Amino acid sequence: MKGSLAATALALAIAGCSQEPEYLPVPDIVDPPRAERMSAPNSSDMPQPEEPKGKEIPPAAPPIPPAPPEETFMDQVNQMAGNATAIDSMLIEGASGPREALFIHTIERFRAQEGFAERPVCLVKAQAGLVANLVGRFANVHEEDACRWEGPGVVLATTGEPAIYVHANIACAGMACEGEGGGTYGNLGAEGYGYRLRRTHEGWIIESLGISWIS
Repeated sequence: MKGSLAATALALAIAGCSQEPEYLPVPDIVDPPRAERMSAPNSSDMPQPEEPKGKEIPPAAPPIPPAPPEETFMDQVNQMAGNATAIDSMLIEGASGPREALFIHTIERFRAQEGFAERPVCLVKAQAGLVANLVGRFANVHEEDACRWEGPGVVLATTGEPAIYVHANIACAGMACEGEGGGTYGNLGAEGYGYRLRRTHEGWIIESLGISWIS
């Protein structure tokens, strides 16, 4: 009895294994657009890369205003010339103009100092006519190019003896002028003085304002 039941169970198991599996029906037509849409993701659905933002340029700073010009010695002379009390005054006769008068006074001032009585003088930025007038008035006066620097001092180019550059700066308004007269003879040897000048029938009156510079 037991043997027949086991045989029956085995036969049923074999019969179940031999049955073919069932398959779901497959449609004969595939929708190509739909398949394409399904296979390719919509670009609008994908995150888009952010475009690089341009670096913001700050507005340009306003230009820095130029520094005021440094005050010169002539600026000081101009400020004092109108109301300063003259310390000293002298009359220069025979000068063709205020600059020649100031050159004459400046040369006379240096020639009165010890060690400068015979020293050659070269006139700074003086025109030929002015040089000729002063050559006829003083000994050993030359045009600017006749002097040069040698080492720490100024010398006469032809002989090498110590010399001095003499300058006379003038600013005029009508018959009244102010000026600076001075000289340079070495790296540590230069000086200048402030003056007020007035034209008279006798010549040019030069008044010392009492201001100076020395180096």
